[in-house]
Amino acid sequence: MKISVNGEAISPEVIQREVQNYRQKNLGANEKEAFDAVSSQMVDWTLIRQVATEKGPEVSAEEIEAGFERLCRSHGGREQFFQRFGLSEDRVDEVKLDVERNCRITKFLDELSKDVSAPAEDTVVAYYKEHKSEFVHPEKVHSMHIVKHPQDEASEQAAAAELTNIRQRLLAGEDFMTVANETSECNDTSPDLGEFARGQMVPEFELVVFSMQVGEISPVFKTQFGLHIATVTEKTAAAPMSLADCRARIEEILQHDLKNDAIGRWVDAEKERAEIEVSAE
Repeated sequence: MKISVNGEAISPEVIQREVQNYRQKNLGANEKEAFDAVSSQMVDWTLIRQVATEKGPEVSAEEIEAGFERLCRSHGGREQFFQRFGLSEDRVDEVKLDVERNCRITKFLDELSKDVSAPAEDTVVAYYKEHKSEFVHPEKVHSMHIVKHPQDEASEQAAAAELTNIRQRLLAGEDFMTVANETSECNDTSPDLGEFARGQMVPEFELVVFSMQVGEISPVFKTQFGLHIATVTEKTAAAPMSLADCRARIEEILQHDLKNDAIGRWVDAEKERAEIEVSAE
């Protein structure tokens, strides 16, 4: 396998690794399809990097430091970043050099697409109509719970028995919040969990509460946090979002596409002037 852009060769090992990654992410893609996709992307980004390095905007020391700090934070902090990538602190200058290079590329791409205008109103409306099913206010529930945190099998059995008795009190009509404040091991958090959509709680909890009716008292059930009894005080059905609700998101999507189109046109023109060699052999 060979990819060369303006005399800069990409190692066959890197190409092969990216081809394998592509096939893992795109099941069913054969070797040729994977190589074609990978080589196209590698050529594009090598061209962008080459020109950005030669002609791109300067990057200040403050921008490099800020970019380095963001990079570390995204991996849990400076120490975790160096550990995760097997790097020692004496290689910090290498890391900052990569940060500078990436900052320069980002600023260069911003320059290429800075004159892209906002999407037209009819384009926004058409996108909304075509993708209406993607813009939905999710189903939500308002839930309260009582929780016990057993530490071993024996205490779990005792907690389950206690919660079963508590459930009988609730079924007999006692106020859930009053009983929860009296019996729940919520520590410093309220038994009232508020309103939430799917994906905000652990799956075992969501499976129970999203299947319940308003006012229903759940059986005792288990999650990674302990044993629970839950109730639902309010349910809000999923509902389509209005254009006003999702306009900003649609404009962001369309603006991103327009910028990518502008960058793509620049890359296509640059390819005409570049010396590019690509071979799957």
